[in-house]
Amino acid sequence: MKKFNPSNLFFFAGILWLFAGIISEDMSWGYALGFAFIALSIAMRIKDSFIEDSEEGELLTDEEEKQVWEEYKGKVEDGEDGTS
Repeated sequence: MKKFNPSNLFFFAGILWLFAGIISEDMSWGYALGFAFIALSIAMRIKDSFIEDSEEGELLTDEEEKQVWEEYKGKVEDGEDGTS
């Protein structure tokens, strides 16, 4: 099942408040609430995208770490360490 994203709720709430401000002539603060909810939803989406994009490295097991170290040592001994 897909994870529920609360920023969608704020986005739809903002649109509803904008419609409420348009329909009701004496409710001018509906515009402010609508734009505030939409801005909040955009900020939450931006924050979530940074969290999803940042990959936390996996920890290697001892065997995997030893294998990576052996491969690195082999490259360094051959003079192919990649540094300029």
